[in-house]
Amino acid sequence: MAGAAPVIDAGRGAKTGAAIIPLIIARVAIGGEYVTRSTACTSKETIDMNPQPFVVTPGEYARALNVVGEKITVLASREATHGYEIFLQEGPEGSGPPPHSHDWDESFYVIKGSVDISCNGMTTTAMPGTLVHVPAGAVHSFTMGVGGCEMLSVAGHTGEASALFTMIDAEVPPGPPDVAKLLEIAAKCNVRIGA
Repeated sequence: MAGAAPVIDAGRGAKTGAAIIPLIIARVAIGGEYVTRSTACTSKETIDMNPQPFVVTPGEYARALNVVGEKITVLASREATHGYEIFLQEGPEGSGPPPHSHDWDESFYVIKGSVDISCNGMTTTAMPGTLVHVPAGAVHSFTMGVGGCEMLSVAGHTGEASALFTMIDAEVPPGPPDVAKLLEIAAKCNVRIGA
């Protein structure tokens, strides 16, 4: 789109040398007026950002992140939307996170395959066309069904999902997961593992 503000690496974060630093968006009061600012987690630098319409076509998708065997593509980051985040999640049969909770809402819309989604002790098998909403604080998990699954997920405005997925992709190599490292990353992103 002509004149649209640039998207910072489609949700991957700000680049500092070879490192990728997840960004945090905050609304701060400046002179009695609220202004949206973006700050890297480990930097004091801020960037004023104005909401802009944008379009992301398949050829423009960011590289899919490897999150313990799942491919997660950031379609719209919090930096781009100034609120929620949208992801394309693709996983093989049996993949998915353990029971966990976090302080943001999350919704899943199944595109292909099936997925068993558990929330607060209830499990549903979601087929294509199914939407499942998980409120903030709810203990939930999911397991990709036979043949795997493809779904869209939306994380609420307080979400740290992009930061979580980016850190896992950068710090946990493919293969058997380093559980201690995963727990460390989860804690950094305010994700609580277990019921």
